[in-house]
Amino acid sequence: MIKKHILVVDDEPMLRKLYQALLVNYGYTSEIAENGEDAWTKLGQADYDGVLLDYQMQGINGLTFLQRIKQQYPFLPVLMITGHTDEQIRSKALKAGARACLYKPFACKKFEQVLSRTVGTTPLKAVLSEHVASL
Repeated sequence: MIKKHILVVDDEPMLRKLYQALLVNYGYTSEIAENGEDAWTKLGQADYDGVLLDYQMQGINGLTFLQRIKQQYPFLPVLMITGHTDEQIRSKALKAGARACLYKPFACKKFEQVLSRTVGTTPLKAVLSEHVASL
């Protein structure tokens, strides 16, 4: 079985390591980006099955970066993570195209459930290649 490949975008080094460890534990592969520009470069260089995106980062914020992702990669699933419990932030993220918005701090089990629902269980590349082959 091909593992899903997730891009983790967060400006906090400890959180990037935590997310990567959780992803490995749940059977995903991942790459990390410390800001929007780094993430944009990585999106252009590899295929990802989803993006784990922090809302508040140095430079370009997560909401602005989400809008940029959706313009270029409209079907790429994005899970927004935020420490702000303001319902307006969640609403804005979902309107901008995030499939889910998770508030920090969160239980690891909740993270796994939301991530699984966000990116599904079958790698996006496999779904697309199966769909194209069946045409």
